[in-house]
Amino acid sequence: MAIHLNIHLARNIARLKQTTYVCPKTGKTNTLGGVGGSVWLQVLLVICNTANDADRLYYAGWRYLAKEAGTNNTIATYWVQVFEQIGFLTPNGTHAPDIGKRGKPAKCWLVTLPDLPPLLPQIWVMPQQGSPQQQQAPVVAINERPQSKAKRLRAPATLIAQVGNLAKDLAPVSAPSAPTVQPEPKDSPQLLSVLASAEACIRKQLATQVQGLDPERANRRITLVVEQAKGSWHARNGKRIPPARQVEYALAQGTCTEREAITYLASGACNKQDLLQSVGVRPTT
Repeated sequence: MAIHLNIHLARNIARLKQTTYVCPKTGKTNTLGGVGGSVWLQVLLVICNTANDADRLYYAGWRYLAKEAGTNNTIATYWVQVFEQIGFLTPNGTHAPDIGKRGKPAKCWLVTLPDLPPLLPQIWVMPQQGSPQQQQAPVVAINERPQSKAKRLRAPATLIAQVGNLAKDLAPVSAPSAPTVQPEPKDSPQLLSVLASAEACIRKQLATQVQGLDPERANRRITLVVEQAKGSWHARNGKRIPPARQVEYALAQGTCTEREAITYLASGACNKQDLLQSVGVRPTT
């Protein structure tokens, strides 16, 4: 399990969904968040969760990928082709079955998401048996005694006294003051209440859509969609002000009600519509 890949994916969902690709079937240019719902994200999450933590290699089978992502083999294969096209995955040959297992070699990919930090070097390496790096400790006989005793070195008393007097004369040097960090602006209580209500609306809508699914899979799908929506509320798309900031300004100016703001965020219209433009106002700063 590559935990660092899961963290990187969660932090960059809002930006990754804007990535464009050419559909392998139709040849049209689309964005990951434009069509297909969240299936692409579910497939990518399974890949990041299953890849090795040390080398970011993924080589699970198609049936496993489709089952864990809640889809079928055709759709899972389609999105893997798209990820190869946009550079999220890089083919890395094949992986032979583990010892004692049968089957064909599995295809292998290297997870290469945008802006991934470099892998940490392997610090500890076990030396091979018989290598020249292994040094054996000298064997000492039990009855062998040291020829001489080690002498303890100690500074003269006069030098100790001089150093002590010098330390008393020196004034303590004050530590440099730490630079002041300006606190980030906090969301207003009214905005926090609207965001919480919008999240509750999304969860209520999804609860009816995932009825009949396995509870664990249903909960995972709801969590993915909610986190994706919350990320889009604070994401800046080009020159457009983040939807959360638009809602906060519109509520402060009285140009929209809390119910209209909740509908704007929960319906997903914030990804395509500018709230301030629709109400005919713009912030002065």
